[in-house]
Amino acid sequence: MFTKDSKDKAEKKLVLLHFFIQIDYPLTNAEITDFVVSLDLMDYFTLQQYLGELVDGGMLEYSKSESDFFYLITAKGKDSLEYFENRLPEGLVSLIDKNVSDYKKQRSIKSKISCRHSKLSDSEYIVELRIMENELMLMNLELNVVSNKQAKEICSRFKNSSTEVYSAIIKMLTGE
Repeated sequence: MFTKDSKDKAEKKLVLLHFFIQIDYPLTNAEITDFVVSLDLMDYFTLQQYLGELVDGGMLEYSKSESDFFYLITAKGKDSLEYFENRLPEGLVSLIDKNVSDYKKQRSIKSKISCRHSKLSDSEYIVELRIMENELMLMNLELNVVSNKQAKEICSRFKNSSTEVYSAIIKMLTGE
């Protein structure tokens, strides 16, 4: 039988995994702390303990990107949440989902998405795709394409779905 403390601990870890699934991109410790503590889901010290335990258990990954460290959910974390998600109270799930949606809107304001293209020759164009967030370069990708039409189409699609593009690249390169 589970004690009340172990049930509470498991629920809070599931809350964190649910948050990572909903947010769907890497976050710094400060960003996670700001979200979790502002909603009063848990205190700072408990959060840090559970983040460490989730990393140690292979459910979260702690990675360095240029100058910052980020947390990402792993396949094991996703599988665990899928199996135990029904144990989360519906009101808590709704609270997280609503606030993640608001958080994503605020974050997108802080993000700078840019795309530009230039002609190298009659059949060669360079397309540069960038995502900056709070002065941090998240992505800088240059593509060589064969037409101006192709370059413009890539820019248009990137501006409309940069978050999805970034997430897809991260997932492909990390194998998750």
